[in-house]
Amino acid sequence: MATPEPLASAAASALAPPCTAQLLALQADMDHAQVLRQVLLSCQAQIEGNARHIARAQFEPGHVHQLRVGLRRLRSGLRLMASKDELGLPAESLAQLNEAAARLFRQLGPAREADVLAELWPPQLLAQIAAEFHVDGPEARRLLQGELAPRLPAAAVARLLRSRASQALLAQLRDMIAQLPAPTVKPNKASKSIPAGVPALPKLHRRLRRWFLRAQLEAADFSNLDASGRHALRKRLKRLRYGMEFCLAGHATARSQQGLPLLRQALQCLGELNDQAGAMAQLRAHASQAPAAQFALGWLAALHEQQLRQTVPVMKALVAAPLPWRD
Repeated sequence: MATPEPLASAAASALAPPCTAQLLALQADMDHAQVLRQVLLSCQAQIEGNARHIARAQFEPGHVHQLRVGLRRLRSGLRLMASKDELGLPAESLAQLNEAAARLFRQLGPAREADVLAELWPPQLLAQIAAEFHVDGPEARRLLQGELAPRLPAAAVARLLRSRASQALLAQLRDMIAQLPAPTVKPNKASKSIPAGVPALPKLHRRLRRWFLRAQLEAADFSNLDASGRHALRKRLKRLRYGMEFCLAGHATARSQQGLPLLRQALQCLGELNDQAGAMAQLRAHASQAPAAQFALGWLAALHEQQLRQTVPVMKALVAAPLPWRD
């Protein structure tokens, strides 16, 4: 497969805001292949919309974050549409696309972690460090941040997006979309979609109900989870959230709409816990050599405990939520 011309070769343009996820255009009679095509188109728009700016080294932290969101949405969509026989695509092609997306997601991890860490320190903590060590605000941030996870140069992140592997991923995604059928339209005033097979949404709704129930069982045990368990729960809830957002475009019920805000709230809490846990791990590694890191570690540990307590009622609300698509 020929590698497409790198995105960076296009003429430079003014920095645009990060490209976020867009709603799908689903219809109730679409079959699995047609639904997957819409899922992939939505993910492609988000992935390429951010990748082109990163490849030109004209980006902000939000572009890296939204690119990783797009990659995770892509993998969640492939997981949701797991009935390979109904898709008419080789299982190997689906696995290769999934693995390529996972690889780029991991490679972008250090860039995102550095951005998160840089944004994590509130003004109150920096002010306390400045007073404790008799320095100004910028120096307080340097004392805390410099030894931990320095921001990666924009050029290094751009090279990653211009690499053959990244360009091959984009080509794989385009090729798979081209292999999937677009909804056909009857030549009449009603313009109704003609399904190519069995409608997919009822089966996808049943799968999402199972995912929701599994997530509720894990959330019920939240107080007993350690950091790795909370991280695993967060990944499961993200996959569920993206799957529900995909399918809400085709059929939203009162119950499914009720569950999604609870998922988003739970993910917000888990995301803050995950960021704090990552920062504490780095602070512990540098506390003996960096007094500012030791000072911040105690402050962040207290904040982490407070966040854990605040997350418990959120998880209880999620556990009590009705299963989606069961009116």
